[in-house]
Amino acid sequence: MNLALKAQTQMNDLLVYATEPDHAPTQVFASVILSVCRGAIDPPGYCLGLDRAAFMDLLAQHFPAAHDVLSDALDARGSPDRVDEFNDLLALILEHRNDDSQQTKWLAYALASGCMGNDRLYVDMGFPDRSVLSGLLEQHFTALYRRNIDGAMKWKKFFYKQLCERADVQLCPAPSCQVCHEYSICFALEV
Repeated sequence: MNLALKAQTQMNDLLVYATEPDHAPTQVFASVILSVCRGAIDPPGYCLGLDRAAFMDLLAQHFPAAHDVLSDALDARGSPDRVDEFNDLLALILEHRNDDSQQTKWLAYALASGCMGNDRLYVDMGFPDRSVLSGLLEQHFTALYRRNIDGAMKWKKFFYKQLCERADVQLCPAPSCQVCHEYSICFALEV
């Protein structure tokens, strides 16, 4: 079995290593870590955009027995040319967090990591549908959630629009969207 397939098989069982497998943030972390292992998203840093020590802290808290499962699958990775983009997204998300807990900070890293993929954000994060992503944002990043009035705009497009507004850029497509098979859906006229 090749390393990528082995990692995916083991990651599918990541929740068996979880201290609280039914805990929503734990499920988010498991899903996004799997997306990194599959290559669906490519955040800078070790994993989820975190450095190795911070990622090991996340594992110790949520998946204490998973270190051996992940040690071969996750190396320093990510596109160095997207570090600034990742950091801008992370800053935006962190500015809107509901609390200063470590868990919420890690969720912000998971969201920014998801933006490093080529599909819709909820798909890149490994969620079954958009409502999971919307619920995460509403619960942990309420102010940002409310800015996307009635969820009218797709989340990744919304995040990049927020960054463009900060930079006073008028036309701002999300990166990699042009290669997505659902480009026409996301960039259709909003009603």
